[in-house]
Amino acid sequence: MIFETEYESTIKSINKSVLNSLKDKYNNITISNWLFYIENSFLDQYNDLVISVPNDIIRMTIKDGFADTIEKLYRDKIKFDKLIIFIDPIYEEKVEEFLTAKEVRNISAKTSVDEMVDKRLQDINESIKRAANNGENETCLFLTTQNKKDKEIYDRINKYLNNKGYTLRYSIELGVLQISW
Repeated sequence: MIFETEYESTIKSINKSVLNSLKDKYNNITISNWLFYIENSFLDQYNDLVISVPNDIIRMTIKDGFADTIEKLYRDKIKFDKLIIFIDPIYEEKVEEFLTAKEVRNISAKTSVDEMVDKRLQDINESIKRAANNGENETCLFLTTQNKKDKEIYDRINKYLNNKGYTLRYSIELGVLQISW
């Protein structure tokens, strides 16, 4: 039998409380596509609050759209130095080594447009499947077009989804892409 430490029990309770607060603020699509990742948040050895996500699009979506709210909710419950949204390539397994935020940015900067498009299309397809399985006929995601690389990624994703017959609406001001079927 495996016993939970007091720390593990406390952080699980805090994660659940923060997630419940987010459920009061955001709809089920937003929770199931982006915010459920916080349920496995933890404090690392540097006293940073770490949210592990499987890829850069989810990291950027949480960072750009929800990080301030998440950080405030956690700061009301525990003390930590900073919030890190960590790309964990082995998301389901225990992370043994952590990257600093600077290292994460450097890795993202080296990622090619083709790799970014592939990753984002993978996430979009997963989001569409999740929404469809929940009886929804649309999903939304954050997709910035602030620089040349972002615009190229958006143009390629837009072309791909239009060819697949999806209806797209994009808000430049909010950086939100709505996909309907």
